[in-house]
Amino acid sequence: MMVNPTTKADKLRLVLNDSRAAVLVAPAAKLRALGGTLAQTPYLRFAIASGQSASDILPGRRCQNDFS
Repeated sequence: MMVNPTTKADKLRLVLNDSRAAVLVAPAAKLRALGGTLAQTPYLRFAIASGQSASDILPGRRCQNDFS
């Protein structure tokens, strides 16, 4: 599902949890801003970050740089 990139952190957490999303694709800067919120998403297992590695943003989660 696509979510508006301007969605506030609390609402995004609810959307991710309600949908049991396992993957999130987002710019690295957005992932960094959501770091604490994403820690509260137990179903999220994989993040694809655009721009730079997300491994420092989501410790303990599997992360992948963008493929371009």
